[in-house]
Formats: sequence, structure tokens, C-alpha cells
Amino acid sequence: MKLHDRIHVNAPPFSVWEVISDPNLMELWNPKCTRSDAGRGPFGVGNRYEAAFRMGRKPEQVAECVIEEYEPERLLTTKYSGGNAFKPEGFVRESYRLVPKRGGTRVCQTIDFTHSGIPLWAQLFMKIINCVGYSVGKGPLDGIKKLAEQAEGHLSSKRQV
Repeated sequence: MKLHDRIHVNAPPFSVWEVISDPNLMELWNPKCTRSDAGRGPFGVGNRYEAAFRMGRKPEQVAECVIEEYEPERLLTTKYSGGNAFKPEGFVRESYRLVPKRGGTRVCQTIDFTHSGIPLWAQLFMKIINCVGYSVGKGPLDGIKKLAEQAEGHLSSKRQV
């Protein structure tokens, strides 16, 4: 099962890419991420790191992360597995595709739970909630938008000087 979402960001792909391409910044834009230990860049395909997430009232869950696709200003795909977050063979893939649009960037997010080990009934429930649009707060796309637009505003004010 895959969940899809998107948001328009009033900043160019470069500014959005600066936010999403450094795993160390994840806890700034993803409200479920409590820490991300990626070391120092440069980052690219094959980079491995560890991230911790808090899902609701559950204890912190740690995942092993691998960057699978890394196309600057276009596509970032990360595979989350292992740790205490998944069953032994389970994993989730999360992708962010950046599409230049007039006045900014469309950020398209896909989360693939197909191999997560989450029971089918729970995946179906998640899909229904995603389709209905029920939200329990701001998500990663909202955080990406906020940071990228703040960064672009900061850069724009410097350009005018």
C-alpha cells in the first residue's frame, strides 16, 4: 500500500532540496523524527544513517536508513528498516519528488508500506484515513514548506541588499 500527498512550496527546487537532502535536518521538518544521526555530508545513494521516530504514544522507534535515490533538486528516496521499528524483513520507502512550478515547487511525497510488515487491515485503515484527509497535526510536508520558504525569504532579502 502506498500513500501519496503533495504540497506547493513558494520556493525554488534548490531551496526545497537544501531542506530534504541532509538527513541531519529531518528532525527540523518531520514532527515524528526525534533525532537523525547521519554524520557529515556529502550525501548520496548508499549513505546509511540512523533515525528515531515517535509515533503517537508509542515509545521511540529507531530505524536504519539508506538513501536509495538521490537526484539533486528532483528526487530523494530513503528506505527505513531494522532497528526496533520494523519486523526483521520489514521496511518502508519514502520518496520526495520535486516538480518546478510557476512561483515555486510542487513537493510530491510517496510512502510505500507494501513491505512494512504492518497487517493488511491496518494498511487499509491508513489508506482510508489518508484518502478522507483526516489529519492529527502538521506533517512532514508542512515542515518542508515552512523551512524552505523561510530559507528562500532569507536568501531573497540578502539578494536585495
